[in-house]
Amino acid sequence: MAEYIETLDSMLDTAYEFVANEDLGQAWFILKRLQAEYPEVAEVWALMGDIWMIDGDLEYALEFYDRAVELDELWPHWHTARAICLVELGQIAEAEVDVERALDLDPEHSEAYWVKATIHEAKLEFDPADVAYSIAANMDPDLFNKPIRLGAPQFDRLVKRAIRQLPPAVLKRLDSLDVNIYKMPDPDAAGSLWRPLVPVICNVKEESGPYSVEIHIYQKNIERFCKTTKDVLWEIQEAVLGELLRHFHWDLEMQSEVEFE
Repeated sequence: MAEYIETLDSMLDTAYEFVANEDLGQAWFILKRLQAEYPEVAEVWALMGDIWMIDGDLEYALEFYDRAVELDELWPHWHTARAICLVELGQIAEAEVDVERALDLDPEHSEAYWVKATIHEAKLEFDPADVAYSIAANMDPDLFNKPIRLGAPQFDRLVKRAIRQLPPAVLKRLDSLDVNIYKMPDPDAAGSLWRPLVPVICNVKEESGPYSVEIHIYQKNIERFCKTTKDVLWEIQEAVLGELLRHFHWDLEMQSEVEFE
């Protein structure tokens, strides 16, 4: 039995290291082996779900989280992981059930409060969201922060500055770039495509270059991981640049770091 635990734990540790280093292929290789050898271990399924989340396949990630919860319903972390996925998918009622279950199992589970805050934001309940963010940050300040809150004029100025500092290789491919700023994505406007936590959405007016692009930036989703205005600048630029690169399948080498003053 000791050998079983040592083998499983050491392989899981290696898989976590690969995920942390963004080597998802190697992590997946190890996890597929573990899945075959230890099909009843919930942590294997949950980590596979994490990889699909990173890869952007939310529906597939949800299948793995479902299996993790099925195998170990009493571990709050699996409920929280699934809740994050559900919020990303816009399935808010289902996410609330998982968050409340996680807090029932562990009232000190800081990540559950963080996810609860995102649920409040998706429902445009901003004051309760900030309360939940504060609880998470107070419980685990090394992992969570209370998001910065900016007034609309200041956020608008930071958006304009971040857009100006996009790499020239990107800007020269654009005929025009119109930017609209909102607090959060609108479920009524998006319909079944609603994704509450996206920071940026890109719409193209012209299908052949040079392109006319309309960018929608969601302030709360930018602020969520920021402590300072410098963080906000970085998040805006990374979100806009990443969305443009994904949308147009441009060369990823154009994604270069920018030093903000």
